[in-house]
Parts: sequence; structure tokens; C-alpha cells
Amino acid sequence: MLSPDAESPITTISEQVCNKKSKTESCWTIMLQVFPTYIIAGLGMVAAGLVLSQVQFWPVFTEVGVIIMVPALLGLKGNLEMTLASRLSTACNLGKLDCKKNAASMILGNLILVQCQGIVVGFLASLVGMAMSWLPEGKFDIDHALLLCASAVVTAS
Repeated sequence: MLSPDAESPITTISEQVCNKKSKTESCWTIMLQVFPTYIIAGLGMVAAGLVLSQVQFWPVFTEVGVIIMVPALLGLKGNLEMTLASRLSTACNLGKLDCKKNAASMILGNLILVQCQGIVVGFLASLVGMAMSWLPEGKFDIDHALLLCASAVVTAS
């Protein structure tokens, strides 16, 4: 047991962390790190828009109604990827990825979990898309339903 006069190890560690001088980065260094990523992301968005503008008149988009699910599935993919990144960065900060065996197990388990989440939520999104297509028309086409379900599950996973 520590005596009241002894220094607490917690205080000593926190003082060491707080007293370290943080390395300042120049604006040019930050720009050189961030700018290429923004350029690539911007070009990807432009390319996706060009592709979608060409394929929006295909029969699969006009007759089946797959276009309804494009924004929902894009949002789903973004949410799943951010969840995976959050889990892995938390595990890294806790030191659970230091050992190769533990790291491989942790990464594989998280990838499997995100894959299962994508399949389940993609299937549920296809059910909502089928309901939105079925309610106004009053008829149900099994071919359209299967296409919608397959495209949602494949896109989400």
C-alpha cells in the first residue's frame, strides 16, 4: 500500500504525458497529406455521377425500381464502414491489435460481423423497396422482388 507521502503513479504518468511538447505541423504538411485524398474522393464522386447518369434509363432502373434503393444502400455502406473503422481503432487504442494472432482474430471477427450486418440490413432494405413498389401498383412481381433483393444484398455486402 502506498503511503500518503508517496507520489501516485497515475499523477506521474499524466504529468509526463501533459509535459511532452507536441510536434506542430505546418500548413503545407497538412495540405500535402489531405489534398490528394480529397482529389481522389472528388474524382470518384464525379465518376459515380457520370455512370449513374448513363445507367438511370436502363430497364432495371425504370421498370423494377432499383433506383429507389441507391441512396439507402450508399448510406448503409458508409455506416457499416465507419462502424468497422470505429471498432478497429478502439481495439488498436486498447492494445488488442499488438499481437499478430489476436489482431488477425479481431480483424476477421469484425469483418464477418460487418458482412452479416450488411446482408441483413440489405435484405430489410429490399423488403422496404418491394413494399414501396407493391403498394401503389397493387400487384406483386416475384421476378422484380428477387432482383431487388439480390441487388440489395450484393450491394450491401
